[in-house]
Amino acid sequence: RDSIMASNVAKILKDNDDKMIVWAHNAHLGKGSIYGGAVGGTGGYLLKLFPNNYFVLGTGTSSGSFAGTVDVRPTNNNPMQSNKLEEPIKNSWEELLKQNPADNFYFYPSLLNVKNTKKPSRLIGFGIKSGASTYDTTNLSDLYDAYLFMKNSNASTPLK
Repeated sequence: RDSIMASNVAKILKDNDDKMIVWAHNAHLGKGSIYGGAVGGTGGYLLKLFPNNYFVLGTGTSSGSFAGTVDVRPTNNNPMQSNKLEEPIKNSWEELLKQNPADNFYFYPSLLNVKNTKKPSRLIGFGIKSGASTYDTTNLSDLYDAYLFMKNSNASTPLK
């Protein structure tokens, strides 16, 4: 699926000057994979297709709510529900970032993490869990060019 997502982007872009914003889960668009290579890869494929011309913005939060479903596979009619985010786990990126006095901020991971430290990072899929099982130990610099952190988020809701 990740290679197909990247291939579709390449088919849509016609000229070297064309630009596109691809909105997808951090795990797909990150420049590397997570969970030992079991998840992610679109970003890696895009990086190969567009060397020196792929910029990825990761996003994160520490509290609030998120939308998810109990269904195992995504479909066009998954019943989404609002779920409360669990507290960030100890020594995670989310625990560190929530200590910043700003409610929302943008930064370059390579400048924040000059020692290439790896910490657990929360990567919630379309499920309803947000606890320890949703974390993978990552170096944010390996995955993202920039990162937008919002201390509090709210679950998306369907348009009526």
